[in-house]
Amino acid sequence: MLIFRMARKGMMAKNWFEEHDGVCLLTETGRRNVAEHFSIRLEEVSEGRSYREWIYREALNIERHILGVAEYESFKRKA
Repeated sequence: MLIFRMARKGMMAKNWFEEHDGVCLLTETGRRNVAEHFSIRLEEVSEGRSYREWIYREALNIERHILGVAEYESFKRKA
């Protein structure tokens, strides 16, 4: 989703990509920029929690399910 969001907002440059055998890949510059934007996105807050916290809580729920401690209920974001 982040890549599509960045594309819609015109945040990417042509030098971020290279093509090999018909496959489009991120260059080192592109990877650095996408990683930076991903890090910023993780700190954004939704419903009182950062996305980093949402991911952490979801990982804990999956872990509890695997260990048989609790039934897994997936994250559902209200639109």
